[in-house]
Amino acid sequence: MIKFSLTVLVSIFFFQISFAAKPPSVTKEELEEEYYPTNKEAVAAVLEESKKVFYEYKQDDGFFIKRKIYKKIKIYNKEGLNFAIQQILLWKTKTAEETVGKLKAKTYNLLNGKIEEFSMKKGGVYKDETSPDRNTVKFTLPNVAKGSVIEFSYTISSPFYTYFPTFYFQDYIPVKKQVLNIEIPEYFNYGMQTRGDKNINIIKGKKRDKITFRQAITETIGSGLGSTSKRTHSTYDVEFILNTYSLKSENVEAYKEESYVNNVYSYLPSVEFDLKSIKFPNSPIKYYSNSWEDVLKKQLDHPAFKDELGKTAYYKKDLNQLLLGLPNDQAKVSEIFDFVKNKMTWNNVSSSKAYSGVKNAYKNSTGSSGQINMILLSMLKQANINARPVFVSSMNTPIAIFPSYNAFDYVIVEVIMSDNSKVYLDATDKKSIPNILPERVIKGRGKVLTTSGVVIDIDLRPYTSTLNAILTYAVDNKGVISGTIKKRSKGYDAYVYRKKNKSDKAEALKQIKSTFSFSEITDYNRKGFNELSENINSEYKFRIDDFSTVVGDEIYFQPLLFLQTTNNPFKIDQRKFPIDYGYAKNEVYMMDITIPDGYVVSSLPESLRLDLPENLGSYKFSISSKGDLIQLKVNKKSNEPFIGINSYPLIKEFNSKLISKENEQIVLKKI
Repeated sequence: MIKFSLTVLVSIFFFQISFAAKPPSVTKEELEEEYYPTNKEAVAAVLEESKKVFYEYKQDDGFFIKRKIYKKIKIYNKEGLNFAIQQILLWKTKTAEETVGKLKAKTYNLLNGKIEEFSMKKGGVYKDETSPDRNTVKFTLPNVAKGSVIEFSYTISSPFYTYFPTFYFQDYIPVKKQVLNIEIPEYFNYGMQTRGDKNINIIKGKKRDKITFRQAITETIGSGLGSTSKRTHSTYDVEFILNTYSLKSENVEAYKEESYVNNVYSYLPSVEFDLKSIKFPNSPIKYYSNSWEDVLKKQLDHPAFKDELGKTAYYKKDLNQLLLGLPNDQAKVSEIFDFVKNKMTWNNVSSSKAYSGVKNAYKNSTGSSGQINMILLSMLKQANINARPVFVSSMNTPIAIFPSYNAFDYVIVEVIMSDNSKVYLDATDKKSIPNILPERVIKGRGKVLTTSGVVIDIDLRPYTSTLNAILTYAVDNKGVISGTIKKRSKGYDAYVYRKKNKSDKAEALKQIKSTFSFSEITDYNRKGFNELSENINSEYKFRIDDFSTVVGDEIYFQPLLFLQTTNNPFKIDQRKFPIDYGYAKNEVYMMDITIPDGYVVSSLPESLRLDLPENLGSYKFSISSKGDLIQLKVNKKSNEPFIGINSYPLIKEFNSKLISKENEQIVLKKI
């Protein structure tokens, strides 16, 4: 009988250090090359990369996916030396794991016109546990210097034949040549999707293959006590069709870094395979991620989710103590959320499940996002709160093109209150409050499976974020500026403030002084920093000695002072990736400026109003003067946190005009 099943793979992790004797695969011309021909700024370049993905069947263990990788990289300068350290990420569970074999690595240098080769030694390789579901193999290539060419190859063997990685055809360094060959047995039905704006040449085909099975046959000769047995072996073949894919790309330039991008890998040219179904001979068809409903049902039924969520004994005593005397569900939610958030510390591992279990995480007060938020969810449900999981593709995971089991790397909690309002909770961040979630979450995408089996998309962006500032200052006849500032941060802006600024007031004061180059700060006061649901109000007096310019009997200065926007994050001519601010924001600055005795306003910037189409945002600069008082009000609004690339020219022009306006100076002239 043909055995198509997944069993535990026990494998020895081994390394093959040196290449077989053969002519060098690196040329003298490659070693002499001082910079990449079309990009002199490139720190390195991929000269050649090839990957082959295929299935291998082992009679005792079933199917495995094999990935053979070869890569050759040219190092142009010292910044490129980081490529001397390479790492391989491997998936694992409690019962099986991916392994690496046939690891080869070599460095080539040019010395006195001759090619020198340096093979990696055994001590250059080590393996560690990155997370409960990941191992990392790291290796260091020897003698890497400016001008070196390095090459390495290895094979990954994976028992997880339902997982197919995404392959990318662009990197932050140029890629000269890239080849991907894939062979998939007809039993596995995959959907294929490409993304990105680069041409990837894809050739599809079919070819025949076979699996050879060895069968033991025992024959009994004679009967009774005199019988003997004879054991023989026979082999037979099972033929099948391989669906083949050959993908090639050449001379792909490095992608350019752009500001306000959530995950660049969501937009790079790539090919993605997603398993739809498996149909083995003489077996019923098994469906996988044909819809988001299927995907979420599998998430909920996974042992690392379903079984761990059902465990309650480990926190029962603490929960009973928490619930004493609480009058309503709102109080229960608040108390349980604060308890879990303060007890648990996130270990920086993103996960949608509790792979290493919730009990140990609770005992050690540390865990992944899956462990922490599943503890929170379990406690809420045990307290009879209407709560359910929200599976999230965080900003660290590329946006899924189609329903995929691998789309989610995070989980948070949705609570439906008695008035049907919804509250979203993430206990991994000690600064978070209900509906104020970390950046990694709000820049992602969430989905919920309802009790009726319908999948709902969840918008995790915050609704309110406001920064108000009131400046009252005076300019003296030497150009010294002194005054008072009062600031209020509300909503998500208050959360961001808490994340960026020191909790200790003395340290916060040093941070402000260093950031804005004040000559002096006095009477610093701040309220609401530790009360996470409150606004943050701060106030202090300041003096700036060198912000203005005195030329003869005139004084020049920009009225917004240290609140002025000085840098345009959108400078490139053509943008490739959407703009993701994370959250909408409203900033209001109001200023009363007193000019020195004996001076008049000689020149004042004109007022300005800018409006982006489709209510994307606006900017108002209103200024006036009367006697010795100048009044200025600035209002900046970004109403949409996520903006497509088609609107980029408008955003670029908008910011350019805004900066130009704020860079204009007030001129005071001595009477």
